[in-house]
Amino acid sequence: PKVQFREAVYSGEEGEGAVTSLVVRSGDLSYRSTVRCYTRQGTAQVMMDFAERPNTDASVITFLPGEVEKPCVLTLVDDTAHEEVEELRLVLGSPRSDSPFGASVGGQNETRRCQDQGRLRPPREAGQLSVVRVPVVRDGDASKVSLVRVHTKDGSATSGEDYHPISEEVVFRAGDRLHHVEVEVLFDGVREMREAFTVHLRPDENMVAETKMSRAIVYIEEGSSMADVTFPAVPTVVSLLLYDEPEISRSAPPVAGYPVICVTACNSKYAEYHKTGSICASENINDTLTRYRWLVSGPPGPGGVTSPLREVDFDTFFTSSKRVTLDSVYFQAGSRVQCAARAVTGDGEQGLELTSPPVSVSMEEGMCQPRVAGSVGAEPFSAKLRYTGADDAEHPNLIKLTVTMPHIDGPLQGPLQAHSQAHSRPTLGPLWAHSQAHSRPTPRPTLGPLWAHSQAHSQAHSRPTLGPLWAHSQAHSQAHSRPTPRPTPGPTLGPLSGPL
Repeated sequence: PKVQFREAVYSGEEGEGAVTSLVVRSGDLSYRSTVRCYTRQGTAQVMMDFAERPNTDASVITFLPGEVEKPCVLTLVDDTAHEEVEELRLVLGSPRSDSPFGASVGGQNETRRCQDQGRLRPPREAGQLSVVRVPVVRDGDASKVSLVRVHTKDGSATSGEDYHPISEEVVFRAGDRLHHVEVEVLFDGVREMREAFTVHLRPDENMVAETKMSRAIVYIEEGSSMADVTFPAVPTVVSLLLYDEPEISRSAPPVAGYPVICVTACNSKYAEYHKTGSICASENINDTLTRYRWLVSGPPGPGGVTSPLREVDFDTFFTSSKRVTLDSVYFQAGSRVQCAARAVTGDGEQGLELTSPPVSVSMEEGMCQPRVAGSVGAEPFSAKLRYTGADDAEHPNLIKLTVTMPHIDGPLQGPLQAHSQAHSRPTLGPLWAHSQAHSRPTPRPTLGPLWAHSQAHSQAHSRPTLGPLWAHSQAHSQAHSRPTPRPTPGPTLGPLSGPL
């Protein structure tokens, strides 16, 4: 078999404690084999920067039958002093195998490099911060007070966008030898290469200590997981009502009064999932771990001018603004809705965020009746939630829900057959009828949900029509009868029952 390093260069931070190099074996794997993985110092010094792996059997790596890959772990020493790039070499040697043909070392038998510059990963979400701690060390005589100023300076990273700039004084009192300066790194949401800024140390104002290493470089690493893990296409916002019908939902606007759902390209309900599904599998994207946020704007104004989208950042006890669905309490007919989805791998590594195209909630289709002027039940209602508090005498520590619902007095439109009977007494019920035997003005009856009026002794020259639901019968025509006035709607009587 043949053994060699998988990579030619490995890098690690002293603060990480160790760096792992992978040794791979190829050829006949059915036999046990060994190889030494030992160190050779460069600018990095043994015991000061790393723990030595000697060229002895103490540094042997053993491959059992069938094994292809084994780690070679190098322990790093954190000396707190900032240094430029320090290098050392890891070497493979003395290969052995139980195979009758022996073992050999491949062409990539050395790997090198230990990086000692400050590096950090940027925040993954808006509002989060990452903090880098830069040590400031005083050597020699520490019996007096030293005062130095530390400040940052832009490199490829920009202050205010990528990090918060600092300019502060560090006081070393008698006996102090170490202080840390903290710099906050910001989330910018931009996919970019590695960025850097510098931290500078000014001379001691008390002229006590001499400044040696006056500059440190801090690198903001995007990292492979942040740059590589992303959805193959932008997500879409559809109505939850049409979630199971991708072909319809891709062209139909969301229905008013019903929740919406953010469908990513790795969701099996995505319209082009037959194209994107294999890409999601190869990227190891776990759609159940996707991180969501929502942006909403109000309906357009009279001139068609739309308001800007704003992030929904408040929750209720029955809804959340960070889930795959957004409840309809956050928007209304005509609102624009947009979702943002961040891909997450099966290992929990978060990637880049993609936003969906904004969609407008339908003004015609909805789960509730549309607001048509004059139609029954179409008036808007208002609802309020209030916490009663501990001082409420009747209902302490509860939630009080108040719903105000307007109503309309008057007859309802619909089919109605009225029964007319001469000299009948008025009966109040769901169907109300009144007949009068004598020629005189008809009194104004009270209108209920369904109203019918029948009059005997009608006028010779006029036949009034009362309302959309009206029954009129005429008996015993009289020459001098007075016209029947149109009844005026009164208050609703409610659900009264009785024989007609």
